[in-house]
Amino acid sequence: MIPMPPIEPTPHIPSPPPPPLTVRLIERHTDLVALAPLLARDARIAVDSESDSFHHYTEKVCLLQISTQRETVLLDPLQLDNLSPLLPIFANPMIEKVLHGADYDVRTLARDYGVAFDPLFDTMVAAQILGLPEWGLAALLKRYFGVILNKKFQKADWSRRPIAEEMIRYAAEDTAYLLPLRDILGEELTRQGRLEWLREECRLLVDNRTGPRPPPSCFNIKGAGRLEPKQQAVLQALLEFREAAARDTDRPPFKIVANEILLELAAQQPTLPDELSHLRGLTPHVLGRYGAGLLTAIRTGQAVPPEQWPKRRPFTHSPIDPKQEARLKRLKAARDRHAVSLGLSPGFLCSNAVMERLVRLDAPTADAVAPQLTRWRFSILGNDFLAILGPTVGR
Repeated sequence: MIPMPPIEPTPHIPSPPPPPLTVRLIERHTDLVALAPLLARDARIAVDSESDSFHHYTEKVCLLQISTQRETVLLDPLQLDNLSPLLPIFANPMIEKVLHGADYDVRTLARDYGVAFDPLFDTMVAAQILGLPEWGLAALLKRYFGVILNKKFQKADWSRRPIAEEMIRYAAEDTAYLLPLRDILGEELTRQGRLEWLREECRLLVDNRTGPRPPPSCFNIKGAGRLEPKQQAVLQALLEFREAAARDTDRPPFKIVANEILLELAAQQPTLPDELSHLRGLTPHVLGRYGAGLLTAIRTGQAVPPEQWPKRRPFTHSPIDPKQEARLKRLKAARDRHAVSLGLSPGFLCSNAVMERLVRLDAPTADAVAPQLTRWRFSILGNDFLAILGPTVGR
C-alpha cells in the first residue's frame, strides 16, 4: 500500500494582512545611514531586488526593497554611493532575512555590493519542502491571502529614472506580504518537522556566487548539433560578433539578433546583402545596423581551417553500463516512493543527475554518498540508496 502524502496546509484567505503602512524611496546616503539602526531593531526583514538584465549587456541591481512590520523602503542603488550601512544588518545572525526565490538576489547583491545574508528564509524553498503544487510568489499570495499580484513590470527596465509611481507600488508589493507568508509557511514547516530542512537549504543558498560571464559557445545554442562542423565554425563567428555588438551597445545579446536567425545564417551562409534581406526576422533596422557585420562574421567563420573548428568538450564520463543503469532505475524507484510518502516533487527530493553520479561511484560508502546529498535528504534516502549501491553478488 502506497502511503498517502501529508495533508497540505490549509490556505488562510479570509482577508489579506495589511501591508506595511508606508512606502518611501531612499535616494540619499544620509537617509540610508539613518535607516540602518531602525532595521537593527527587527527580528525579521523581507528583502527583494530588481535588476536590468533584460535591457543591458552588463546587468546591475537597480532597486532594493526592504519591508518590516512598519513600512516598506525602496533603496535606489543607482543614486546611492554604496550599501555599506546595511551590510551588518544583512549579515546579523539575529535578524532573519526573508526572500522569495533568493538565489538570484543572493548572487547579484553579493556581486554588486558585497551583501552576505545570514540567516535566510526562502519562501519559495519553503513551499517546495511543503510539497505545495505552485511555488511562485503570485500563486502563494493568492493561495494564502487572496491577493492578486500585479506582474505588469516583471521585465521592466529598472535602470530608467525617474522611477514611475506605478513601478514603485509594484516593487513594494513584492516584499509587503513576505513576513506574514513566512509565518504561515514556518508554522507548517515546524508542524511537519521540516524546518531544519529549510535551514539547511538556505545555508547552501547563501554561499552562491556569480562567476565571470562565460564566452559564447555555438554548442550552447539549441539546434547547433544539427549543423555540419564548418557551419558550426560560422555560427561561432556569428556569436562572437553578436557578443561584441551587445557589449558595445550595452544591450543583451538576444536583443541584437535572435539565436534562430544566427542558426539560419550559419546554415545558409549568405554572402551578399540582398541574400540577407530574404531571411525572416532580419528587419530593415537590424540589417542597417548589423548587416555588414553579420556578412563579415560569416566570411570569418568560413575561413577557419578544419583543425580550428569548434569542438565539444569531451564527456568526463562514459555512458553508464547495464549494471549502473539497473541501479539507477532502482534508485529512482526508491526516490519516487519516498517522494510520494512525503508529498514532495521527486526531482526536488533528488535529481536524476545526482543519482547518475551515485551509480558511477567506485566505492559507494556512506562517506561517499552523503556529500552528494544534503543531510536531510540523506536521512531519508541514505539507507535505501546504500543498500542499492552496495556490492552484492550477481548485481
